[in-house]
Amino acid sequence: MISPKPDKPSKKPLLKKKRTKTALVFLFIPIFLYFGTYTAINVWKSWGLQDDAPRIAMTEGDGWLTDLGLTTASYEQAMLRAGGFLIELEKPETFDAKLISSILDTVDGLLLTGGGDVDPTLYNGDPDKAIEVNIQRDRFELALIQEARRRGLPILGICRGCQILNVAQGGTLKSIREDAVLGARHFGLSGHSVNIEKQTKLFEIFGSEKLDMVESYHGQALDKLGENVIVTAKAPDGIIEAIEIDSSEEWIVAVQWHPELSIDSEQQKLIEAFLKEAVRRRDKKKR
Repeated sequence: MISPKPDKPSKKPLLKKKRTKTALVFLFIPIFLYFGTYTAINVWKSWGLQDDAPRIAMTEGDGWLTDLGLTTASYEQAMLRAGGFLIELEKPETFDAKLISSILDTVDGLLLTGGGDVDPTLYNGDPDKAIEVNIQRDRFELALIQEARRRGLPILGICRGCQILNVAQGGTLKSIREDAVLGARHFGLSGHSVNIEKQTKLFEIFGSEKLDMVESYHGQALDKLGENVIVTAKAPDGIIEAIEIDSSEEWIVAVQWHPELSIDSEQQKLIEAFLKEAVRRRDKKKR
């Protein structure tokens, strides 16, 4: 009598377990990276920064980058690498000149970050062509810009920060989302080059007339320039990529791209120049 062969164990549960483990690994990798980054940042804040490190006020971000949790972490790591201490400002429900003044009393510079579109009502634009508008943030940043300039604080604008600076000077913006080529070039991982004007602060910082690759994520661009705003860099397609205020007394520089997201050490030069100016102006006031 032939004994029946034992049934072969099914491989399906094993495969299911393997797939579950793989999915969990990929789920927890970004979580570990996220908390690992913040842990490293907090340790560096406590032990790596000098006591007199420049203190930089950063406006609270919004938009898709903030939703991904990248905004604060990316700006903080860029500032810490350059030796600066970042202070994130929450948008107050209401504010007055006294509050704005008290905020800037304790900082050495102002960083205007990326985010949603500037409200078109501030420059007689088309509201239908703007997304993720936050007029409360706009008004808060406009007040900060005005007071920071009155105090002579250096200002660095990044992406949306470049746009709000132009609007603060009476300039306007335009949407580039409707143009498929421009929209893809200026909002994506592929990046693009920029051509830098000589005899500008940006040229002094990079020491070159061209950056081969910058990472930009913007659906709007500068149109009419505001008062005393000069163009310091453009993309090959003509889109304005950087500006500064034409003043020997002020240090106000802004770019449309995101240097804080780049792993290229060349981009770090912009952050370093900003902090160096913040220290120089702070120390000059103490004399």
